[in-house]
Amino acid sequence: LYLDKRTKPVALINALALAINIGLNLILIPRFEIVGAAAATLVSFALLAVLGMLASRSAAGVRFELGRQAGILSIVLGAAAAAYAIDARAVASDAPAALGLKAAILVLLLGGGWALLLRSGERAAFGRWLRQRLGRGRA
Repeated sequence: LYLDKRTKPVALINALALAINIGLNLILIPRFEIVGAAAATLVSFALLAVLGMLASRSAAGVRFELGRQAGILSIVLGAAAAAYAIDARAVASDAPAALGLKAAILVLLLGGGWALLLRSGERAAFGRWLRQRLGRGRA
């Protein structure tokens, strides 16, 4: 939209997301404190992303791979739910074990995302990029 000089929808989308964020903060923070603020921010950013995507699609014909985006969202939500569940059950003395469990879950989710969401050419390109950054792929 910026490249096409169609900034009016962007301003409207941002204003709507701001209003939603403020409203949700007013409702959620008194009851849920920092978690309420986080939830309000999550909802407003999700709204911003969805409306921005829809506006880009209609204005410029941009196509989005919704299935892959849903997969990524599922991985993120799965990681968040697992971390929340671990934190809800952990006590201070269990902190190292909880951290190790979170790290293991993160590795499993990233591996699943790597295998399920990336095409073989994308995995190969990322591998080449990573080897170059680590100094192992230079000729």
